[in-house]
Amino acid sequence: MITEQTPNRIHRASSQYGSDRAHSYSIGNICGNVQIYPAYGDAVEALVFRTYGPWWIDLPSYREHRQGFFRPEHEFTSRDFVEIEFPNYVYRGESLNIYETYNPGSVEVVYIGQDDPSNGHITWHEVWRFPQDFRICLRNDDEILVRNGRQQMNDLFPNEIDSLVSSMKSLHLTTDNQLIERINTKHSYPPAARFPRILKIPLDGSYPFPFKFIRIEFDHSTANYYIEIDTVRLCGDISVVNLSHSTPKSIPNKPIEQTNFDLTKLPFDILCLINSYLDLRSLVHLSMTCRYLREQSLHALQFRSLNLQPYWNRITDQSINAFFSRHCSQTRWLSLAWTQSIQFDSFKNLLTNCSQNLIQLELSCCQYLTKDSIQTIVDNCSNIQILNLESCYSLTNFDFIPLQHLSHLRSLNVYRTKIDFRTLLPLIYRNREHFEHINLGKKFQ
Repeated sequence: MITEQTPNRIHRASSQYGSDRAHSYSIGNICGNVQIYPAYGDAVEALVFRTYGPWWIDLPSYREHRQGFFRPEHEFTSRDFVEIEFPNYVYRGESLNIYETYNPGSVEVVYIGQDDPSNGHITWHEVWRFPQDFRICLRNDDEILVRNGRQQMNDLFPNEIDSLVSSMKSLHLTTDNQLIERINTKHSYPPAARFPRILKIPLDGSYPFPFKFIRIEFDHSTANYYIEIDTVRLCGDISVVNLSHSTPKSIPNKPIEQTNFDLTKLPFDILCLINSYLDLRSLVHLSMTCRYLREQSLHALQFRSLNLQPYWNRITDQSINAFFSRHCSQTRWLSLAWTQSIQFDSFKNLLTNCSQNLIQLELSCCQYLTKDSIQTIVDNCSNIQILNLESCYSLTNFDFIPLQHLSHLRSLNVYRTKIDFRTLLPLIYRNREHFEHINLGKKFQ
């Protein structure tokens, strides 16, 4: 039986515009029935993230947090995410319907979650990524198939664009086009035609497990103003069926181009420079080709900057202990942002190996952190200069107290955390000669 259901709980989220003490512009607004659609415009009842467009990416405080991560990760363009839970398990999915009511077109990736009732851990499986095909439903119930992500007004209504030119000019778009050209994104500017719509992400085919968790990632770096979501509806069959013979979709392998060029004849410094232009996945793949390239590719110098955020869904205790901890003796910039369910021993092992070399640590949305984790940072990374604990709201106000012993901080992000004056006052005083940026926004209640 095909049923539509709305979320009943927020599992995790990266940010929100509104306060945690109010319902205006908060993440929780997508839990419930349609409140805004088919109206279009700014509404306090919508989900709204903290930022939009490229302007905040060009801020000195943001550049401070990104400039150390020089290795390119062009496949990762997500800026925000929300994980939601639905009341009933779906055994055969049909579509995920996202009600976009202001500045649409920023959905980047959709995952379905396979939960383990024994420990509560969720394994995420990607089912759609922009610009794969999707449909949009307009207020008159007309559906339009969108291919290659082309969803501008002249793409959707090529025969009516002349009559719409004057209304488009009246929008007074202010986003800096030159700044957008420097951003790694797959979205055009603006992302889509501005009207209320239902974005229908296909959930075709069978999956070998029932699911009720959905993760949606957004790239709003080309949006001219805040994006707003009314609600989300999961459409699928909630009747219990046998999924033992179902197989998930697979992506066909691309043919590999053959070449006669021998990389092993290059000197170490040249090969090291070439490897620095590879993303982490390609670097690991290169290390599997031969013993010589393995030694060069996995040299500690290649891991001076280690950004694991693009691989948040694949970072496990095993990958940390068996691989990353062995190669991070010279790591100076480390990001574990968005990672989940890492055990304390693995976290401690990684930071112990980085030790005094580490000057930047990104831990935004890492809900597995505890007071012991904070103490480990202080004990092993006394030279740290940039620390990001954004949206780590699982930590209590007392858990932050060890931070006051750090003495080289230049930048601290504690947005949406429970940190209070007992930590902040001595921390700021101790680092008064170094501090340049501090984010105290939206103190979590």
